[in-house]
Amino acid sequence: MMRGFKVLLLLPAFLFAGKLEKYRFPELTDQTGEWARDPYKIPYFVQVDMNGDNTRDSAWIMIRRGDTTGALVLMVSGKTGFDTLVYDLIESPQSKGIELLEKGKHPTLCGKEGRCFDTNLKTLNMKYDGVLYYFFGSSTRMIYWDEKEGKVKDVWESD
Repeated sequence: MMRGFKVLLLLPAFLFAGKLEKYRFPELTDQTGEWARDPYKIPYFVQVDMNGDNTRDSAWIMIRRGDTTGALVLMVSGKTGFDTLVYDLIESPQSKGIELLEKGKHPTLCGKEGRCFDTNLKTLNMKYDGVLYYFFGSSTRMIYWDEKEGKVKDVWESD
């Protein structure tokens, strides 16, 4: 039994309390579809310091209670504690994944293919780590901290 895994979930569950009653953390029974392909990878959880305050921020793909849908949830530290953001609603959670996006320069979809949807940003220059949010085998978005605006933003990496 994976007792240590459940202990890992206690801290974020406490911090999310009251904000996400409709959602739950993934369980072993949720390891289906793309999530079941690699038993050593957890494609629904990542910790990063998105805003450079030396506090670990978290991203989760969570499952809606009593349903098969889900949400990408970000917990980002701020001056008054943690802000919890339901960042994206997901029709089929096991078809999406998240992982660490290391700081540095990353070409965007606009820069690679000239297809610029909501921005003309050709290269994303990240001062801090972020989250790579992807649809297995398809599109990818880079989620990062915009220091100028003081908030989380995203840009397409591939389509």
